[in-house]
Amino acid sequence: MAGSTALCAESHFQFGFHADPFRPQKQSAGQCGHSPSGGLAHLGTCRRLARVPGFALGGLCQYSLSFVGHICHRLAIDHHLSQRLKTESRKSMFIKLYCIALPVFLATDMLWLGLVAKNFYRNQIGFLMKSEINWTAAISFYLLFIAGLVVFVITPAIEKNSWRHALWFGALFGLITYATYDLTNLATLKDWPLLVTVVDLAWGATLAACVSTATYFIQHNRFG
Repeated sequence: MAGSTALCAESHFQFGFHADPFRPQKQSAGQCGHSPSGGLAHLGTCRRLARVPGFALGGLCQYSLSFVGHICHRLAIDHHLSQRLKTESRKSMFIKLYCIALPVFLATDMLWLGLVAKNFYRNQIGFLMKSEINWTAAISFYLLFIAGLVVFVITPAIEKNSWRHALWFGALFGLITYATYDLTNLATLKDWPLLVTVVDLAWGATLAACVSTATYFIQHNRFG
C-alpha cells in the first residue's frame, strides 16, 4: 500500500498537468487515495499505475515535452524568417518605387516651374523671393515629399492593385502638403496673394496625383 501510494504521487508529478501543462505540480501522498474525498476508485487507479515502470512513464513524458518544444522552436524560427523576408521585401519595394517616382516628380515639377508658371510666382511674390535659391532646402523638400508619397500613397495603391487609389489619394496628399505651406503663409505673411494659394493648392494636388499614378503604372507594367 505504501509503495503504491508513493508511486501514485510520483505519477502525479510526471503526468499531473494542472493550470500549466509544462509546470506540473507535485501532490502529496495524502491527496492520493488517503484523503477523505479520494475514495477507493482513486486508489485503484494508483495501483494500476504502480504496475508500469516509473522510468517508462518519465521517459514518455520527457519525450513528449521535447517533441512539443522542438515543434514550437521550429515555428518560432519560421515566423522570424517570414517576418525578415517581408521586411526585406518592403524595403526593396520602397527603394524601387522611390527610384521611379523621383525622376517623374522632378520632370513634372521642372516643367511647371520652368515653362508653365515661369513668371507667375515672380510677378506675384517677387518682393519676397531671394536672388539665389537655397538648394539644400529645396532638395530636402523634394526628397521628403517623395518619401511620403511612396509610403502613404503609392505603396498602398500597389498593394490594393488600384490606380484609382494612387490618383485620388495622391491628389489628397498633395493638397494637404501644399496647403500646409500656402495656408500658413496666407495666415501669417503680410500681402501674401490669395491667388498664389489657390494656384499652389491646385498644382500640389495635380502634381502628386500625376506622380503617384505614373509611378503605379510604370511599376505595374514593367515590374508587376
